[in-house]
Amino acid sequence: MSRLWIRLSLAFGLVVIGSMLLLTTIASTLSRDPRITDALLRRFEVPRPLIQQLGSLYASEPGWAGVDVFLRIQEDALPRAPMGRLALLLADASGRIVYDRFGDRAGDLMSPADRETSTQIMVNGALVGYLRLEPVADLTTDVEMAAFFQQQFWELLLLISLVVGSMSTVAGIAVSRTLTAPLRRLAATARRFGAKDFTARAEVRGSAEVAEVAHAFNDMAGALARAELQRRALLADIAHELRTPLTVLKSNLQAILDGLYDFSHEEAAQLLEQTDLLSRLVADLHDLSQAEAQQLRLELDLLDLPTFTQKQAGQYKALCEAAGLTLHVEVEPQPVLISADASRLGQVLHNLVTNAITHTPRGGSITLRAAREGASAVLSVQDTGAGIAPEHLPHIFERFYRVDKSRTRATGGTGLGLAIVRAIVDLHGAQITAHSEGVSGSGTTFVITFPLADA
Repeated sequence: MSRLWIRLSLAFGLVVIGSMLLLTTIASTLSRDPRITDALLRRFEVPRPLIQQLGSLYASEPGWAGVDVFLRIQEDALPRAPMGRLALLLADASGRIVYDRFGDRAGDLMSPADRETSTQIMVNGALVGYLRLEPVADLTTDVEMAAFFQQQFWELLLLISLVVGSMSTVAGIAVSRTLTAPLRRLAATARRFGAKDFTARAEVRGSAEVAEVAHAFNDMAGALARAELQRRALLADIAHELRTPLTVLKSNLQAILDGLYDFSHEEAAQLLEQTDLLSRLVADLHDLSQAEAQQLRLELDLLDLPTFTQKQAGQYKALCEAAGLTLHVEVEPQPVLISADASRLGQVLHNLVTNAITHTPRGGSITLRAAREGASAVLSVQDTGAGIAPEHLPHIFERFYRVDKSRTRATGGTGLGLAIVRAIVDLHGAQITAHSEGVSGSGTTFVITFPLADA
């Protein structure tokens, strides 16, 4: 009973049974109507032209000689009674039967009752014979005739009901199986997908509703397959990124234990640097996973973007001077209010500025801008470094992606900075884009577009 095709088949069956009951009720009502009975009896009355032809035959012979051949031909053209045959019975003027095709009554006298219910054959005003039409069964009265027709009618109705019911049931099961076939195929595809066959896709067939479910399943399967690929890539990247600092730590500690060199202040500083790198990597991974899972909490508040940018720029001046760079700050004098988490936005700006310092050679410059543009607030970080080639721009916000593959972790960071930036920007309902001509000296510009808090 839990199978959909069984339920559909039962529904079809109930419809068929209900239709048969309704048909039976209507037929029963009609069969009891005297008008229907009269119509049935009139349906099997002797045709009037046949009486005229028999009169002409009698006058031409004269008498009933040769009438057998004529009546046999006429009987073949007579209508057939339901589930039975009709016979012609001919008697002469005295009532003696001269023709009885299916019986053995030839030569017998027709009863007075039969004569009264028979059709008289007249020639020149004189009675020459009697003709009656009757079923093969021995039915003599109108009541018996009507009962016979009703019985035949019910038998025919029962036969039709059985045939139609059987055909409808078979057709209902076939239709039910056809309707549920796409769902069975979809279930099989889902089981394949659950068994780690991420290439499994549902066949889009069937009704519009089933096709819509198949499309939805394929979209979900594609998203899960991409997520699985990203998960595997992330695990591989994490293993790769952790391997180097752990290898350095292990080899140095092993060398000290083996007495290859003494444990010194410089060696301790190097080991501490590797642990700091591991700590930064773990912290970045934590922040990134929290942000992408929409679980990174933001403490949103009204923030004046120009004032915030001016304040943040102060902590980068010393870094820029140490790197031989010039820091420019261009902010709009009027307040530009946005809804943001000052701490997280500071993390975004820190990642962008330190990234610009890393990739800008000495003598270059970094420019911070904060302004209103139409109904948006814009924060940008521009440097005069080597720039980014166009083929790399679509990938720079991906985890562990480095434009310069030769950079080490000391010079290139953890490879998660820009991925964290985009995740935090997305949580603010903002957008970040990168622009670069890929020409040395033209540098790269990162632009973050926020919706205005008062818009």
